[in-house]
Amino acid sequence: MFDMKNSVFIFLILIVALSLLGATDANCAPEKYAVLFNGGYQTSSNYAAYLNDTRQMYDVLLNIYEFPEENIFIFQSDGQDPADDCRFIDSGNNPYYVNSPWDLDGDSDNDIEAGAATSTNLFAKFDDLSNTMDSDDIFYFWATDHGQDTADDPPDYKSGLCGWGSTSFSDADFASSVAGFNVDTEMYVFGQCYSGGFIDNLTGENRMVVTAADHDESSWSYYYTPTQEYAWGSYINDDTDGSTFLNKWAKGLSGPADADEDGNISIDEAFTYAEANDICGPIYDRGDPPNPPIEYLEHPQYDDYSDIGGLVSMNGWIGGSVPEPLSLFPGLILAAYLVFGVRILPKR
Repeated sequence: MFDMKNSVFIFLILIVALSLLGATDANCAPEKYAVLFNGGYQTSSNYAAYLNDTRQMYDVLLNIYEFPEENIFIFQSDGQDPADDCRFIDSGNNPYYVNSPWDLDGDSDNDIEAGAATSTNLFAKFDDLSNTMDSDDIFYFWATDHGQDTADDPPDYKSGLCGWGSTSFSDADFASSVAGFNVDTEMYVFGQCYSGGFIDNLTGENRMVVTAADHDESSWSYYYTPTQEYAWGSYINDDTDGSTFLNKWAKGLSGPADADEDGNISIDEAFTYAEANDICGPIYDRGDPPNPPIEYLEHPQYDDYSDIGGLVSMNGWIGGSVPEPLSLFPGLILAAYLVFGVRILPKR
């Protein structure tokens, strides 16, 4: 005789058991990897703002989001060349040059170990990471530097990112170099001029791309006389030399961007905060007369192909696992078949 109560009970047990087999373990934290790129281009144009940008972002990754230090790879201008390579300004508004520090956090260990900021070194590291990272991991790329507008023909906007030694590489070459990644989520943040041109090359599944400017415009930094250096541990960088968008991006990630106050800062929230507080952005209230002048204008861009930016933070999926609203469906089908001998099929 068919016992409906027992069958329903067995049916429910099977649903739970079969669904748990494919569930993501929320307590299994993903590995986090980051690459920071400060190209500098050449000594005369390697501004202290770029050094401050790099230290601020490294500070946030290391101490707010606890990226393992060994998983953060920093390419900074000439690497560990002892020559003076970074441009500072004295109180008389005269430039002078210093060797970019290799120890960014003041712990007496070198943080600049990845080499000079060249495409050769960068792409080699990407190759290495493609063999290291796996499908549960998070990858974060960030760049401050000069950029190039190599062609402005839609829909394929061609932009470049400058490297050390007056070199540069294209958005297409960059995209090809990360095409082999098989990770859970990828985040790319570009602060250079014409950075929006990288979006059409990088847009893709589970990728978020943030740029300080559109494909056809400059991005901006501010400079003080004399040069003001970033204070490690502050996360703020408001009153020092720095890029106007990247400054607010890193600051927002340190806490202020948490609009819903849930203790997690999504990529959506981080971008919204940075765009609104970028003093050269289109939203910021510059006053009357405008300060800075309106000609110093950049339009930050954000591409979220998979529409996951509200669900992902720098620590991965908010809540600890990939949302799978249909994860019960396979278990439901199999359980129904085993208990009732029926088939539940989607419409065709």
